[in-house]
Amino acid sequence: PASLPPLLSFCAAAADLPRALLLATACREAVATAAQLGEARTYGRISRDALVSPWDAVLRRLRLCGLVALRLGEASFPEPPTVGAVDAGSFSVYGWVAADELAVVGHLHEDAAALEVQCRACSGKFHPCDAGSDGRWEVIQRSCLAAAALRNGGEGEDDADDGDRAGAKFFLTDASCPAPLVFYLESHNSSTELAAHRALILGRMWVDEPNRLDLLENSVTAMVYVESGPSTKLLLSSAVALEIWQACVRPLYRALYSGFDDVHELDEAAVSYLLDDPEWFDKFAELSGTV
Repeated sequence: PASLPPLLSFCAAAADLPRALLLATACREAVATAAQLGEARTYGRISRDALVSPWDAVLRRLRLCGLVALRLGEASFPEPPTVGAVDAGSFSVYGWVAADELAVVGHLHEDAAALEVQCRACSGKFHPCDAGSDGRWEVIQRSCLAAAALRNGGEGEDDADDGDRAGAKFFLTDASCPAPLVFYLESHNSSTELAAHRALILGRMWVDEPNRLDLLENSVTAMVYVESGPSTKLLLSSAVALEIWQACVRPLYRALYSGFDDVHELDEAAVSYLLDDPEWFDKFAELSGTV
């Protein structure tokens, strides 16, 4: 018996995660059955565990990819989060966790920071790729269903009620409540890195909705935390500030001084009327000065 390497590679590269999971489950069972017979026939020379373990590993990694895809929604990914793409470093896990925090507790830095602290203190956390998580699929499923319901306006899923946005305690006070990604991905529960990614995500959101200065304000708050927080990382904070300046703030000043002809980052119709609003522009000037 063999572990079916071509099918193993196919499942790792498959963009259709549900079908890849079904195929990997069927292959795992077929390999396990054949390997068990071979192990008995050869008095242990063929190891069932050695042949099955690659399939167990790819199934757990597919489970993680499925959890992330369902938590964040397909529209959040420039390419499908396949096992192979994740292994190749095509995605930022910190970016996943930060985006999930914004969806769960809102845009305030204080709420996200409180969520991270409470997840560190929670004793029941586990990683979806660990063998110990095999029997906890209902917990993972609940997180997926709640996130999907939240994206659809909270309809059709009891878990995605107002408690999901009530604050950072929503899943710790009741074991039946869904957990966020930061609960599962403990190794990426780093306040500084997550604040940096939240700052960048909120900055991009503000570019799409320039009238919402609260997005830029929360982006700047997270950026300042990266620089002044307990785990100060000056290179990281400088990179974040530079990206927010170049991608978010500078295009508006270019449009103000030179017109919108060469400023392709901004939608003229969405921004031009705001430049005539003194209150909006004063607030924007204050935030851009901080950047």
